[in-house]
Amino acid sequence: IYSSKLVDSITHDNSIVFMHGILGSKKNFRTAAKQIITEKYHFNTSVTLDHRGHGNSNIPPFLDGPIQNNVSSCAEDIHHLFSQPHLKLLGNTPMVLCGHSFGGKVALMYLKHCIASGRPLPQHTWILDSIPGTYNKSLDAMQKHDSSVTYVLESVRRLYAMPTDVFRCKDSVVQALLSRDISMGMVQWIATNLVPVEDGHEKAKRVRFSFDINTIVDLFDDFCGLDMWDFVHDFARMESQQPATIHFIRAGRNTLWDPSAVAALKTLSAESSATSTYVSSPSSSASRTSPTNKVLLHHMEHVGHWLHAEDLHGLLAIIARHSSLQ
Repeated sequence: IYSSKLVDSITHDNSIVFMHGILGSKKNFRTAAKQIITEKYHFNTSVTLDHRGHGNSNIPPFLDGPIQNNVSSCAEDIHHLFSQPHLKLLGNTPMVLCGHSFGGKVALMYLKHCIASGRPLPQHTWILDSIPGTYNKSLDAMQKHDSSVTYVLESVRRLYAMPTDVFRCKDSVVQALLSRDISMGMVQWIATNLVPVEDGHEKAKRVRFSFDINTIVDLFDDFCGLDMWDFVHDFARMESQQPATIHFIRAGRNTLWDPSAVAALKTLSAESSATSTYVSSPSSSASRTSPTNKVLLHHMEHVGHWLHAEDLHGLLAIIARHSSLQ
């Protein structure tokens, strides 16, 4: 949780939550969370979190019965998190919710659960480079190794089955992943999930992943098969006394965007009468979002899937501008 020193009190009105994608962690959006609470962007509270099976989040202890690792259960985890005493400042839901990739579908499911249960909605939900429909694993497998989640997950799983002990040290894990023809940049990112294995009071060289690979595979499989187009279409036409907007940001250099998905979102955005194209420039003339809009499509043509790493300033600027804070 990050709070601005520029305000005397923390309120739901200016709060924002960031959710990472598969194999990520709350650390992915730590810089974003710190920067967006500066005077430049006018948020005063930001939160980053780990999905179940990622980072510091194990399977929630409050669950009864069989464990089901899917997008829906992740959304319920978020509801439970926001109800905790130390997050009461969010008023049971943040004003702005952002989800990248897998986190984007969790955000959509969170909205769906809110509507079904009569819970308050975030005023603005940002889906960062994530398509609401099913994810084509076959097309994913045809991407270069760094861009294929399927390939990267399989490469990580193979580490556990290798005849040699690759977890004897961090460098051994790095070299094993590099041998799978994964770039150094991607390997270093995966390696941020490595933590030391403690031996008594002394930290040994042995390492382990902070995530649970089996849980992550379950989550990814559900993410791939989950189609939320009907919900997005229904949401776009929903009359509500509590105005809420879903914003999709398409990364222009992400080749996995199907033209039909882009066309469908453009149509919904046009029906909301506020399609906007963002240009990373101080002189950008993109229009503000009307509070009655339901679904909007924004474009960041110059970035790939890791838009928050490639143009963080541009991403935060469009979120602040269209969340009515600038």
